[in-house]
Amino acid sequence: MSSKTQGSPDFVQIYAVRTQRHPVTKLFTFSLILEFIALCFNVLHTVKFAADGIGFEGLAVAGDIIDIMSRTLFMLLLLLLAKGWAVTRLELTYKPLVFGIWLAYGIVHILLYVWNTTEVDIIEEIDEYQTWPGWLVLTLRVAIMVWFILELRNTMMYEHNITKLNFLLHFGASSLVWFVYLPIIALIALQISPLWRFKFLLGITYSADCLAYCVMAHLLWPTRSEQYLLLSSSDYTANIEELDEFNESPHVVHGDTIALTTAESVNADDEEVIFSRTPQNGVAFS
Repeated sequence: MSSKTQGSPDFVQIYAVRTQRHPVTKLFTFSLILEFIALCFNVLHTVKFAADGIGFEGLAVAGDIIDIMSRTLFMLLLLLLAKGWAVTRLELTYKPLVFGIWLAYGIVHILLYVWNTTEVDIIEEIDEYQTWPGWLVLTLRVAIMVWFILELRNTMMYEHNITKLNFLLHFGASSLVWFVYLPIIALIALQISPLWRFKFLLGITYSADCLAYCVMAHLLWPTRSEQYLLLSSSDYTANIEELDEFNESPHVVHGDTIALTTAESVNADDEEVIFSRTPQNGVAFS
């Protein structure tokens, strides 16, 4: 998968995040930009390596690390949406658990990369998912997938809005495919010749990630996501302040003031009656 293919949704998403400034959109755009940067680094290294047989080793390592960060950040976004954050609720519950699992997966994934580059001999006919850190990453990914399904199920049980339920349904189906593809591909790769195994894993991984990013960009497009994404707390407070300013505007105050008629003034004799608007009862007498 070339950087041009995955770069297309990247530039489209930059336009989307400028149109709709929302925490979910910003988090997804940041993950997509990281993936694009990682692909650019890897492409530069590959082109240089094809020319002189050396390449940019430091650039290749940086690209791989940024690629891991992008995928783990995308997984965090899936977990947050599965818990209903910014869709059914503004406040996120069990924050230490969510971020702890996300951090643990990211650390184990980086350990797998370090193990694969330092401990595994390039001559050996094994790939990264045939080592103990690789099996640990796959096991942890399956466990996170099960937790993702349970959280999404609980969120959908407490949601009654049809539009939001449709979003959660399509989001859950596409995310589940993204979670489950890697363990299945890792098992299939065992039956493939070592000569083609790495290329097979790399091609499927980039293709699946590109498809997942495209589906997420489609679901979070501003004209569509505004139907089921909640406003952030700051936007909600700003709307309340604007409503208070409107209620205090002159035309609203004058409209609520009760004026005395001439007949009422005569019947009141010398007693002064003052009507004024108060927040509690609407009219006060003094």
